[in-house]
This record gives sequence, C-alpha cells and structure tokens, in this order.
Amino acid sequence: MILHKKTFNLKNYTIVNFDWSFFPEVLNIFKKFQKIAKISPLLSKKLDLDSPIYEEYLAEELKTLINKHEKTLLTIDLERNRVFAVYIFSTNVLTDNSAELQIGFKDPDYNGWISNEVGLQSHKDIIKRCRKDLGKKDIYSVLMHRDKYDSYIKYMSKCFGVKLIKVDQLGRHIVEYPNYE
Repeated sequence: MILHKKTFNLKNYTIVNFDWSFFPEVLNIFKKFQKIAKISPLLSKKLDLDSPIYEEYLAEELKTLINKHEKTLLTIDLERNRVFAVYIFSTNVLTDNSAELQIGFKDPDYNGWISNEVGLQSHKDIIKRCRKDLGKKDIYSVLMHRDKYDSYIKYMSKCFGVKLIKVDQLGRHIVEYPNYE
C-alpha cells in the first residue's frame, strides 16, 4: 500500500532561515509527514489523525518547537518555489559545543533522500550551515520512536552516515552527524 505518491525530485535549492510567512506551508508539510511517520510523542491515542482537533494540536506543537529552539532552517526548491525540508535545532543539549537536530522533515511529495542525490546534498548543507550559524562543532539527534523504528535507524545510518552514540533509558537512539566537509 502506497501512503503517499512521490512526484518530485529536488534539482536546485537554497537554504534560508525560517520566517513566519512560511508557517502555513511548513505546517502542511508537517501534517503530511506526521501522517506517514507517526512520531510517537506527537500521536494522541484519543484523536483521529484526520480530525481538525488533531490538526490544531499539530499546529500548536510545531509553533512550540519553532519558538522554543534557537534555529530553524528551510531548504527551498528553487524550481517550484516551495519548501522541500524543515530542520529545527537547539544548542548545548549534550555538550557545550553541540547542537541538536530536534526534528527534520521533508515534504513527502518529493522522492526520498537516497533516490535524490541533490536532496541528500541539501541535508548535508543544512548540517554544515547549522554548524556555521550556531558555531557548534557537533550535531546530535535523538531519534524519536515512530512507525518502523528499526528500519528508520538503519535508513538514518545508510543515508546520512549517522553514528550511534548511545541508546537512552527510553530506548531512543542518540546519534551524531558526520562532518560533511
């Protein structure tokens, strides 16, 4: 069963700082992404994923994520003039010289990172840009539980070259992104 038909490849992009004028588009991508990924902290057992109340809940969660953390970067598809991917970072979570990718997601309308070399390069450029903008050497991420978690862990390693640092007490994998220089 195909949950979402992928129709685009990223060909040319730029990276920009988040601005609230992007919020409606980012929220739409976030809703589509969550419907597929089902990240456990964002699921509500009491709400239907298609309900307006759940959509309001996701909007508030996304606003909180953006407001709470130091840096939100967007990859913009220059050919279609639309957001391709969203990355939200915080600082000094694990060490004084680190940033944490709190959440990163791409528009499900685009083909995956592995099948799109330019899309994969955009991810690497985002990580490099975060290091530069925040002046942090190390970039970590806590991989939240989601559908097909074991496959997700393997995908992150194969696609992005992340290195497992440890598994926390909740069974989440803490990974470090390589230096993509």
